[in-house]
Amino acid sequence: MDRLEQTLDKTMVNVKMFWIMEYSNYKSTHNHLLLQGDGVKYQVDKYLKKSNLVDSRFVKHKAYNSSKGASYYVSKYIGSDAIEYGLFNK
Repeated sequence: MDRLEQTLDKTMVNVKMFWIMEYSNYKSTHNHLLLQGDGVKYQVDKYLKKSNLVDSRFVKHKAYNSSKGASYYVSKYIGSDAIEYGLFNK
């Protein structure tokens, strides 16, 4: 995630990202991202594919449900021992 943040810092003018890396029972991880900024989804996809971190079959972009608010997305993971998280704001 640090390398993704560095890439976004170089390629984006205005971007906000809150990320969660969730560890599964299978000793692998998957990520949840809240993204804001023109073109940021494209830049994230490009980085993940270039770094061979994802297979495009498994990348899903779901629309942010503003009626739930950001606290819904943040709080459902924040208490877990099986996650890491961070905030990037440029």
